[in-house]
Amino acid sequence: MKSVMVVFFLAAVMQFAEAKGACVTLAEQNNLSIPGGAYATFADKFGGEINRTELMQNSKVGVAGCAEGSLIFTFNLIVHSGGNSEVFGGKSHQLTEDMLKSLRALNKGDSFEFMKVKAQLPTGGKVDVLGRIFTIV
Repeated sequence: MKSVMVVFFLAAVMQFAEAKGACVTLAEQNNLSIPGGAYATFADKFGGEINRTELMQNSKVGVAGCAEGSLIFTFNLIVHSGGNSEVFGGKSHQLTEDMLKSLRALNKGDSFEFMKVKAQLPTGGKVDVLGRIFTIV
């Protein structure tokens, strides 16, 4: 099942990656075979496992990869807990108090993800930013 999810993820990344460049991306640093692009980060991670300490100490969504330095101006945060999902809309790179409250209530095995993330490039253009699922450990 995990390998199917990885294949699906890689196919999605290949389809949605906007920026193609010769830079070393966060995905490449994590040994993922993904071409250049913009990646949503939280606690300096591009998805995967996140512990409670990291969760509590962070409140901003960042951008890594070839669009590093861009500033997120819109995103959806989907929080998955106990078989239920809750969707929040964000209008900046900063998580709202409601988002933080929901994230801090998560338990081991719960997850969250950033979707429909868009950022403004330092040059003024806009870019779609890829997000991944974070799982509480």
